Amino acid sequence: YSQLGHAEVVQLELAEEELLPALELFFGSFVELGGGLWGREDYFDAGPGYRSILGFAGGVKNTRAMAAARAANLHKLSLLPGAGSDPDTLQTNTVWVMDTAKFPFHQAELCLQFRDNQTGHYPSSYHELRRLLQDQGRLHQTSCPDNYVCNRTELALPATISSIAV
Repeated sequence: YSQLGHAEVVQLELAEEELLPALELFFGSFVELGGGLWGREDYFDAGPGYRSILGFAGGVKNTRAMAAARAANLHKLSLLPGAGSDPDTLQTNTVWVMDTAKFPFHQAELCLQFRDNQTGHYPSSYHELRRLLQDQGRLHQTSCPDNYVCNRTELALPATISSIAV
């Protein structure tokens, strides 16, 4: 997916009053990597596919969403307009802000949905969300190219995503 310019993200549909708490959770998830640098807890996942991203309709021009993002941005990370195929944000204190009208969400492979990541293991209730969302028609097979994770875990593990888009 990174060769196609994509990054790992989570799509959320939020009411306006839910936006600030969600952004506080997002910015609160960054860990200090040292020397005043903040990043994802999975800092060993490097490269543009793992860049930190927020997505809003209108991107940085969405004044309400950007006001909420600035209010929640406790580490004062730079919020920069994303242009697509942007570089990794690791060790840059940067979050790309995407315009979801120009850069819409695309679901990744089923094998990458609701699985454990390298830094944590999640309860069965989390993993069961995959089947529930499939049954509701909200999660489906894709035409994404094969990757090494799916090739070895397609049936065994359901994915957590390292970035968030709202």
